[in-house]
Amino acid sequence: MPDLYLRIYIHSVLLISPTNQILLLHRVRTSSAFPSAHVFPGGNCDEFHDGAIPPPDSPERHVDGEAYRRAAIRETFEESGILLAKNAGFGRLIEVEDAEREEGRKLVHTGKVTLEKWLAGKGGRADTGECSFKPLSLLQWLVTLR
Repeated sequence: MPDLYLRIYIHSVLLISPTNQILLLHRVRTSSAFPSAHVFPGGNCDEFHDGAIPPPDSPERHVDGEAYRRAAIRETFEESGILLAKNAGFGRLIEVEDAEREEGRKLVHTGKVTLEKWLAGKGGRADTGECSFKPLSLLQWLVTLR
């Protein structure tokens, strides 16, 4: 029987501090994918949260787009609590109290609300690249799982 491979795209954010520190997350030992690995925050696209992505046979599938950026931003928020979002009115980074942020992480992670809707309730919007981070900060990985 031939080996079966599943190819998925992982969308990540490479966060670099003003002192050139890079954010890596340590996955738990019992994780189903990449156990105990140090990884950039990120994950899969989810149509509910991030919008539609081009079909697998489309050349657009491999081009940076809004859904991919939303996925990377959402996964970064879910996994680390770092919110790459701006105030909808002034364009500055949004400020959210710690307790509200944790509640939002849980709501978004469990699919009770989209990140976009939660942010709108806080007067914000995801920063998909207007100013705070550049397209090169988003990474797209093709992972082959066996």
